[in-house]
Amino acid sequence: GTPRFMSPEQIAGAPVDQRSDLFSLGAVLYEMLTRAPLFAAEDTPQIAHNVTHVEHVPPSHANPEVTPMLDFVVARALKKDPTVRYQDATEMAGDLRNCLAELHSREAAAGKGRDHVTKTVKLESTDDKAPQAPAARAIVSDTRLPLSRQFDSSAALQRVAAKGGRDRERLARAPRPVGLLRRLARDGGPRLLFAVALTAALAGAYIALG
Repeated sequence: GTPRFMSPEQIAGAPVDQRSDLFSLGAVLYEMLTRAPLFAAEDTPQIAHNVTHVEHVPPSHANPEVTPMLDFVVARALKKDPTVRYQDATEMAGDLRNCLAELHSREAAAGKGRDHVTKTVKLESTDDKAPQAPAARAIVSDTRLPLSRQFDSSAALQRVAAKGGRDRERLARAPRPVGLLRRLARDGGPRLLFAVALTAALAGAYIALG
């Protein structure tokens, strides 16, 4: 496999089992959450050294939207010692489902906050002698924006009224929807949900095939 996704015991040539695969899955999850390579180096020997001896930085340090629970899942999956790592995919998938539920709740709460509309209360003046706005003629001429004599709106109005073939096509064109990949690249929340859901699906597939 790719060296930076190999487990320490695999690099050492020791016997491997499902815990080695869970280390690799943790490395994939880390890179999805941070969008940064894990254990990267200039050559394979250095990568092998990093995998075996260098502890990873928690994903939340690179991506503040990563929850403490996700930090915990990644940390346990990437334990150098397989005896303290996740022992099977069922255990890891259970924690990932908890992370997914937590992220769904957070996204739902954020959505309600965005949809909340603050009501504006109009305050009526109780003072009959409140000062009135000055009349238009009282405004000095220096505050008026001069009209450009170089702009003739008649041609633009005629073009809008005529709506030629090219213009008609542009006006009838539906707005482009925001694609899934573009939204994942732009929005942190959906990207986290996608990363956790995909990793949970991979863990589930491992369970099914195992």
